[in-house]
Amino acid sequence: MEAFLQTLLTMSATAAVVALVVMVLRLPLKKVPRWVTCALWGVVLLRMVLPAGLSLPVSLVPQGVSSGAYVERVLPAVPAPENEGNTVLADPAPQTEATPQTPVQQATVPDTAPEESSAAPRWPAVVTVIWAAGCGVCLLWAALSYWRLRRQVAEAVRVEPGVYETDQIPSPFVCGFFRPRIYLPAGLDVADRTYVLLHERVHLRRWDHRTKVLAWLALSVHWFNPVLWVAYRLFCRDVEAACDQAVIRTFGREDTARYAEALLHLGRRTPLPAVLPLAFGEEDAKHRIRGVLTYKKPAFWLVLVAAAACMVAAVLLLADRNPTEPQLDGHTITRGEMVERLALDAPWADSPVLSTTTALPEDLVEWGVELLDSIDLGPFSPSEAPDPLPDRTVILPVDHSGAVYYLLCPQYGQSSLYFSDGAGNCTQAEIPARQQGFLDDWMLKVEDALNSSAVAQLYACRTPYVGSASDTGAVLEALGFGLMVGDYTMELQTDAEPYGVTLRFQSLPQVNWAENYLTEAGRLALALMDNAGYIAFADGEGAPFLQVNRGDYQDLDIGAEEDFTRLYGAARRNLGPESDAFSSGWCYDPVEYLYFDPRLVEVRQGTEAEVTAAYQGLQFVPETDWFSLHFADGDGHGSAYRFVRDPALLSRPLDSPTYPVITTPDGQTIDLGARQEGEHVFVGAFIEPATGMDTGYRVYVRGEETYLALFRQDVLAYLARVQWTAHAVHPEDWTA
Repeated sequence: MEAFLQTLLTMSATAAVVALVVMVLRLPLKKVPRWVTCALWGVVLLRMVLPAGLSLPVSLVPQGVSSGAYVERVLPAVPAPENEGNTVLADPAPQTEATPQTPVQQATVPDTAPEESSAAPRWPAVVTVIWAAGCGVCLLWAALSYWRLRRQVAEAVRVEPGVYETDQIPSPFVCGFFRPRIYLPAGLDVADRTYVLLHERVHLRRWDHRTKVLAWLALSVHWFNPVLWVAYRLFCRDVEAACDQAVIRTFGREDTARYAEALLHLGRRTPLPAVLPLAFGEEDAKHRIRGVLTYKKPAFWLVLVAAAACMVAAVLLLADRNPTEPQLDGHTITRGEMVERLALDAPWADSPVLSTTTALPEDLVEWGVELLDSIDLGPFSPSEAPDPLPDRTVILPVDHSGAVYYLLCPQYGQSSLYFSDGAGNCTQAEIPARQQGFLDDWMLKVEDALNSSAVAQLYACRTPYVGSASDTGAVLEALGFGLMVGDYTMELQTDAEPYGVTLRFQSLPQVNWAENYLTEAGRLALALMDNAGYIAFADGEGAPFLQVNRGDYQDLDIGAEEDFTRLYGAARRNLGPESDAFSSGWCYDPVEYLYFDPRLVEVRQGTEAEVTAAYQGLQFVPETDWFSLHFADGDGHGSAYRFVRDPALLSRPLDSPTYPVITTPDGQTIDLGARQEGEHVFVGAFIEPATGMDTGYRVYVRGEETYLALFRQDVLAYLARVQWTAHAVHPEDWTA
């Protein structure tokens, strides 16, 4: 019912705009025949009965009107029933004062009492009843008018084919839709009779007796629109004027004067718009007499130009602009942002949650809007506005409107689309599961684009000298040390090599992810400061509690932005804490490959360079006694493998050794055993849970260091030193 009303109001608003344009065009068309403007009124009639027009790049009708966006904006929202259809996405965590607020976060959702919502009638039903009643009154008026006329002409006498006389009518008229007849009052003057018949027969040739009935039926549907009532009255005047001009076109001065005299004799005023009949003297006889006496036949070229101009105008009035901008359910959307929420849980932050938004590239906004518009979302149901917005929410504001779409894309779970009209009314629809995959592909592209943007912004801060305090400060600010870990002071050491930077924080960050973040962000800082040898972190005036040295890593000497992109891709997972609700799980990332043979690894599709790149972005994901692999393309690999802490308990021996000394195929020996007295060393294996077969995967834990290896028939395929992320299982847990 709501959809019906929205369509009806959109059609009525569109027809009203077209009618107003035609009213304006009537002014410069006074000198041309009235049949030209009658043709334009036909365009208004079509817009009154057609739900959509031609799809063209240009139109005289504003897109917001023809698309229904304006109507949707002014319509009230359907009240939500109590305990039904509401999705509450509230988060008790307050926002920081510096957090950018989205339109929904600023809006106040009306608090409607459940009793009032359930007891109040739904407005679509009420409005539909009112509309139907008004439509019925208009149709009843037409039926009564016709019934009255039929009674008046019931005893009319046929005087010639199609012409009847009766003494029950005051003025001549045409009546009848399928079998029209001309009715004349008895005793009509012979001269007047001649002109009346000429006039009424022009009506018949032009099918005005049918067009007027159809126009009234359309007006009955749009009875609530005052603009269309005015348009109907002007249409009736133009129809009569067009017939007058058609009759007197060949008249001389004397016949024209007698025709005007006949109008004077038979003219009458109609206080209400008439449905029937097409009476000779109706529709402002005084105005028609003046038009007849002042009429001059226009030049042929003027008629031709006016007809061509009106034809163009008619096409543009019948057209709905085919938008070039992205459209979502008729709304123009040209920009978008993504929300990132970080669970800081830090004493220096005003809130345990930091929320920021990042603008999306225009091409991805267009792609996403087209994708959402193609999805069969089904009806939107009333809902509460999401406040605050969760992580990975895509914000799509509607242009020139306070309305906003919110696409909620949790990393795990079903996505949903919310629409807020800017007035506190919100509706929501779920993304069908069968189309979730397309949305996931788009989200991967969005995240890649945002990562690329972050890389470009960081790389733009690159400086060759750590001695420049302003340039070094710009690098540290871009990496967000102060935002993520708290206020600090910077000390530069440039007296002798190794040159370096020391950051002294006001208080030592006591959070489980801080050291991991400082290590990864420190590596990126060293890569962006060419001659820096180290970056250290201290608590106040004390000695540094962490130092990242360039010499400990082989990938910090970058030559081009592509090198930094690879470095950032490996480090980005540790550059900020993640909300528990959207954590990507426990995982280790490779820090350094001690040995790698692309011919023996599991993923061998593509060139050797492509295989190597896939393993450079590898994630080693253990969960209790299981593990799986995730490669750079985002695909999980294989089944879950079972972790074996004590290979001696297996019913069959492992294919590959579990001791910490590894020999590579080229004869190199790598000893992962204890380097100092009391250092704990642990070696574990992974097997197929169903068959108990050895997978060849080994994990080595030496103190705080963790290594992952793969053996193929006792031949080493790769050995990598891995680093646990903020949410990874600590090596102590593996050795427990």
